[in-house]
Amino acid sequence: MILFMKRIFLFLSIIFLLMACTKEEVSDLQSDHFVKFYGSFLEDRAYDMEDSGDGNLIITGSLERLSTGKDIALIKVDEFGNQAEWSPKYFGSGYDDEGCCVKVLENGYLIAGYTTNDAGDKDAIIIKTDLQGNSTGEEFIYSNSGDEYAVDIELRPDGGFFIVGYSESLVSEEKSFFVVGLDDNLNNARITTSHSRGEEFLKIYNNGEGEYIALGNQYSSNSAEESQFFLVKLNETGNIFDLAFLGSPTIKEVLTDAVAVDESTLYLLGTALEKDSTRSKIILKKVVDLKEQWTRFISASGSLEGKAIVLRDDGSLVLGADKVLDGDKNILVYFLDGEGNVTSSREYGETGDQTVEDRLYSDNQLIILGSNAHQENSMISLIKTDANGNLWE
Repeated sequence: MILFMKRIFLFLSIIFLLMACTKEEVSDLQSDHFVKFYGSFLEDRAYDMEDSGDGNLIITGSLERLSTGKDIALIKVDEFGNQAEWSPKYFGSGYDDEGCCVKVLENGYLIAGYTTNDAGDKDAIIIKTDLQGNSTGEEFIYSNSGDEYAVDIELRPDGGFFIVGYSESLVSEEKSFFVVGLDDNLNNARITTSHSRGEEFLKIYNNGEGEYIALGNQYSSNSAEESQFFLVKLNETGNIFDLAFLGSPTIKEVLTDAVAVDESTLYLLGTALEKDSTRSKIILKKVVDLKEQWTRFISASGSLEGKAIVLRDDGSLVLGADKVLDGDKNILVYFLDGEGNVTSSREYGETGDQTVEDRLYSDNQLIILGSNAHQENSMISLIKTDANGNLWE
């Protein structure tokens, strides 16, 4: 277990020590297994990362600067957690901007998120960069009648992209999903939106043969007290031709992440809250051809919020969760077999808030992207362990 922020001076000392370390200054084991922090300890958060294919990680989120506020951030780190010379790069309007998803392209990166306009409303934004994180000048902004958030990207065989997200009404806070189809230059937008309120998209996958599955939540009667998983099939032009709702009328089920096994099979991860309870638990569903095969729940002391899921090569699963107990948040990692049975777990953190923000990776190692918060400040955190979640001795 890692001890975070027992005292603020100890927390900052650890930050400076870890950020200063290179492979030559620590043991090989500590280079492969580490905890590192990024940002200025204002309000810094990360939401997504991808392996660039050469052992490096590309991370997006937001970094706050005193001069410009929160900007979309693009961060590149090597296998030891050290930033590239050009990292970080900043994008946005100078108000309140965040990167929610990043995709690695052949000649650069694609970021999806939101930017705040002069009126104070949020617009979905897509930004294309080169391999050094510099904007190529290709950018797309989607603005409708509310606040728009672009949260996931799927590459298309023709070189274009599907972007999914949701709009939130400025009056009622009701949500409605959108799908934006763009060519490889972020032009020729084709937009599909929901016909009803209370629906959001959070993920999209290519399931082969020109079909895509978009995933999210539907809120019954526009009520935050009732929700269920919402899945749709899209054709290559973004039109919906099949859909499914998965959930229980007595439980609020909120999807947060998903992973595809093959063209028809998905594991869906989220958080479940019974109507008469204040304690939430992890919910995991296996879905084949939009039909639920089984559901598993994982409970612990306090509340659990399912946040990230990884499918390993052997068919086993790794889940990342936030554990909330006595006002503090810790990172809790569960290891499961392919049938959703827990085989072991690891917990990281004590005082303060440690959270899994979006994504886990495993390749004989486990990498946890999250945040480390104290009072009203936070930094981006990156934890790298062995395949079983262990750090150095």
